[in-house]
Amino acid sequence: MTEAMTIASPWTPYGLRDDPYFQQALEPVLDPKAGRPATLHVGRAENLREIASQIVGNSSSRAIIQGAAGVGKTSLVSRIKATLTTHGVLSHTDPVRVQGRMSARDFLGEVLRVLLLIRATDLSQQPATSARKAWIGGKPGEKSEAAASRGWKTSKAEEAFWVRVSRIIEGEDSLAGGLTVGTVGAQHERIRIQGELPNLSLFRELQQALMYLSHDGARRILIHVNNMERLSVESIASARVMMGDLRDAFLFMHGHWLFVGATGIEHTVFGEDAVESIMTLSVTLAPLSPDEVVDLLQRRYKHLQQGIHLTPPVSDEAARTLYARYQGQLRGFLKLLSRAVQRRAVLGAVRPLSTTDVVRLLADEYWARSMQGATLNQVTATNLEHLRTLLAAKPFDTEFRATDIAKSAELTPAAASHIIEQLSRHGVIGLVRTKGRSKYYRITDGDLTVALRME
Repeated sequence: MTEAMTIASPWTPYGLRDDPYFQQALEPVLDPKAGRPATLHVGRAENLREIASQIVGNSSSRAIIQGAAGVGKTSLVSRIKATLTTHGVLSHTDPVRVQGRMSARDFLGEVLRVLLLIRATDLSQQPATSARKAWIGGKPGEKSEAAASRGWKTSKAEEAFWVRVSRIIEGEDSLAGGLTVGTVGAQHERIRIQGELPNLSLFRELQQALMYLSHDGARRILIHVNNMERLSVESIASARVMMGDLRDAFLFMHGHWLFVGATGIEHTVFGEDAVESIMTLSVTLAPLSPDEVVDLLQRRYKHLQQGIHLTPPVSDEAARTLYARYQGQLRGFLKLLSRAVQRRAVLGAVRPLSTTDVVRLLADEYWARSMQGATLNQVTATNLEHLRTLLAAKPFDTEFRATDIAKSAELTPAAASHIIEQLSRHGVIGLVRTKGRSKYYRITDGDLTVALRME
C-alpha cells in the first residue's frame, strides 16, 4: 500500500502564513487584510510626495517613472494610487498596456476601457442606492440628498454617452429570436455586434469621459500606462510615433498620466520635442538601500505573521550582503531568498539563513544551470568544475589567483592561466585588483555570480 505524501507549507515553521519574498508588485490598496497592500511599500518618500503633489495641484499632468527592471516601479505606482485615493483621485488597478505597433486609436480604446472600469468601480462604492440612482438613472437633474451633499449630478445625456462608449469599445450583445410551432417553442440566438472602434479617432470621447468622471473638475483621474520596458526596438520606434500622435490627448483637462518603463524611455519613447515639452516630471528610480530592503522584509514578516512566535527565514546581515550583489535588482534578490528557504524546508531546520547557507543550499542547482548555459559558449564544464572546487570551502565573494586554481585543482600553472583567460573572456570572472605580479579575480555578476542569480 502506497503511503500518502505529507505536504506542508515551508513558511509555517517560521510563523508565517505565506512567502514573504513574493516578487509580484504591491496592490494599490491600503487595506491591511489585502495580500500585498501598498502599506508594505518602503522608501522613495520624496518621489511619492513629488508625484502626488503634482497630481493634486494641477488640472492635468504627465509624469514618467523609469528605472531598471525589478527595481520597484510598479509598486511605487501602487503606493501612489492608494495614497491619492484618499484624496478623491480616481484610478484603477489595471494599467493601460502599450503593445507593439499599437495605433493611436488602439491606445485610446484601451484608455477608454480603463475609464469604464474606473466608473464601474466608483459606482459600486457609492454609499446608498438612492445616491447610485442619481448616477445611473432618474430624470435629468434629479439627485438624491446624499448625492447633493457631494455635488453628484448626472443626466440622460451622460448615461447615453457611457452606453455609447461601452458599445464602441466592447460591442454589445443582441438577442435575435423566432417562434417555432411544436414542442420546441420560442428560440433565441445571441448575436455579438462588434464595436465601432475602427471608425473613430476617440479624441472627443476621451475628453468627454474625463469631464464626466471629474464632475467638471471636482476630481482628478489617474491613468497608469505600463509595459514600456518590454518593447522591441521596432516597437519602441512605433510607440514614439504614437506618442506624438497622442500629444493633444495627454493635455486634456482632469487627466493625469503616469508612464512607466525602463530607464531611457524619456528619450526613446517621449524624445520628440513636441512630446517631451509637455512632460511635467520625469523620475528615475534608484535602487533601494540595503537598510531599506531590511525594513521592507521586516514589514512583510509582520504582515504575514501568524501566531506569537516569528523567526525571520533569512538573517538581516545575509539580506544586506546578498542584496548588494544584485545591484538594486529587487525582484531577482527576492526570488533568490524564496528559493533558498524552500530548499531549506526539506532539511527541517528553523533558524535564519546566513549568506553561506544560501550559497550552499543553492550551489548544486546554481552550478548545474551555469554549466548548461548556452551563453557561456566555449567555457567547458570541466573549467567551471575547477572553479567550483576552488570556491567550495571559501567564504562568500572570495578573491582568487591563477595559482589558487592550480593548487586546488592540481593543475600546472599554464593550465590554470588558460582557465583564467577563458573564464575572463566570457565574463564569468573579472579582475578586481593587482598586487605586485599577482592578479586577483572574482566571479562577476554576469552568467555566473556568487549571488546565485536565478533569473
